Amino acid sequence: MALFYSNRKAVISKVSETSAQSALLGFNVLRFAVWTNIG
Repeated sequence: MALFYSNRKAVISKVSETSAQSALLGFNVLRFAVWTNIG
């Protein structure tokens, strides 16, 4: 049971890390698009 719990915690942290990176990437792309349109 403890092994299952730690695995689930690792999966959740990995998913949240991946989603945070995706959000950061999307924000950078959006900022770049706005910057190129203005420039």
